Amino acid sequence: MNQFSPEEQDIIQSFEAGEWISQGTPERLKQLQFYAKNTDEQQITLTIATQDLKSIETQAKEQGISCEKLMSSILHKYLTGKLIEK
Repeated sequence: MNQFSPEEQDIIQSFEAGEWISQGTPERLKQLQFYAKNTDEQQITLTIATQDLKSIETQAKEQGISCEKLMSSILHKYLTGKLIEK
């Protein structure tokens, strides 16, 4: 099962082909490494309607990711303002 969306796969292929140039400084790299190392995750239990779960499972399968990853992504996008209601 592929853990990356088609868009993410395109970015990875582009990066591996040498089409990206780093604009970062050593200080910025240290800062980002610190953030990555100190990012916590917690598990939760969630009650969800059966039909919604089936829809999420279908979407996750189409994207080649787990249901948990898809739900986490949806929630993160909503909380950061990248997912808005029509």
